Amino acid sequence: MRDHVTIGVPSGPSRAEKKVRTGAVVFTHAVVDSMPAIVLALLAVLEARLEMTPGQTALIVAVGAACSGLVQPVAAWFADRFAPRLIAVGGILLAAGAYGSVGQVTSFEQLLVLQIVASLGVGAFHPPAAAAVGKLCGRRRALGVSFFFVAGMMGAVVGYRLGPVAVSRIGLENIHWLYVPVVLVAAGAALALRGVSHHEGDGTKETRTPIPENAGERWRAVWLLYAGNVLRFTCDASLIYLLLRWSQAFTIERNGVAMLDSALAAQAGDLNGWMLAARQFGMAVGGLVLGVMVRRGLEKSVLISVPLAGAGAMALMAFSPELIEMLEDPRLLLPLAVGLVFATGFGYAGPVPVTVAVAQRLLPHRTSMASGLMLGGSWGFAFVGPLLCEGVIRLAGLQSAMLLVAGMLAASAGVSALVSGKLLQETAR
Repeated sequence: MRDHVTIGVPSGPSRAEKKVRTGAVVFTHAVVDSMPAIVLALLAVLEARLEMTPGQTALIVAVGAACSGLVQPVAAWFADRFAPRLIAVGGILLAAGAYGSVGQVTSFEQLLVLQIVASLGVGAFHPPAAAAVGKLCGRRRALGVSFFFVAGMMGAVVGYRLGPVAVSRIGLENIHWLYVPVVLVAAGAALALRGVSHHEGDGTKETRTPIPENAGERWRAVWLLYAGNVLRFTCDASLIYLLLRWSQAFTIERNGVAMLDSALAAQAGDLNGWMLAARQFGMAVGGLVLGVMVRRGLEKSVLISVPLAGAGAMALMAFSPELIEMLEDPRLLLPLAVGLVFATGFGYAGPVPVTVAVAQRLLPHRTSMASGLMLGGSWGFAFVGPLLCEGVIRLAGLQSAMLLVAGMLAASAGVSALVSGKLLQETAR
């Protein structure tokens, strides 16, 4: 009679099997993050169809950020204590069902409810999935988590482009067909996550790791990193909303009209999809490049310089209407804007994997808590961004709102400057 032994991965998995299962979870992350991107890229169409006010559109973006971020610590708690696979797969199916119903909504209130439900599902997937990738990768955990991070970014890029294209081909009312295949992806994720537990490896190690003597100083550094990430994620949520308004303004200016009709709203939606894709691509490249190449102990300079560069790009984006007069061909504004949005995304998202690695190193006895603070815990407050930007646009215009976001990104660099460089170097040894 065999003794029952609980382990992190089913007994005797080969290296090839681990790679396949890791790849399945990483691919699933790409699919999951593409789902909200599809709907975000269609906000211009939905706004016109549902006759939503600018404040209501901002609330849709804000609620998505808040729900997907704040649910992550709760989902992580349940996943650690009960069933990681159930939480992850359940989140996928919940999000697919809600987002797939967007084509049938007839009011802002219905869209808001679907956004809340879907965002909770998307957020719930992330903690158990990220932990599973780390578990399956073993010693190559950092590399696996980096690919997991970038897969989500690239999945969103696909979603931003897929949404407008699909609506132009099959219509908004048939958008649910984009989400039907997600059921198969969820089934594959269920198989990949089978038997993967968070309770060994890192979990056991954390209970054995003593609290560092300078724990107070380390926690202070972590809270500074957290504050910087709150600002960066707030910039991210703000930019999602600002790019929608920029795309609408660009379309109105280019066509010489006072307001958008349904056809021009579709054009603005398509342009917004391109701009969001550029932002997401910049985030992905930044996360991969900085997460892999930055040397341990030298992170502080990157956490200052990269956001400052992104703030500069955002400030130039704010003055993009004035740039038209400086360009020989006004059509050059669009590729220039795409480049600036790419640089902005790189500037605020590139440092995020760096902060995760640094926070884990600073708190070796609380690595799960460190990761949660740097990711979902920071993103959960990003909902303030779109609402704040909408108010600034109403009072002072789009340019002022963009400059505000550039200022927040620069402020994140200032907060990072307060982190002890000496402490980072000491913990890197």
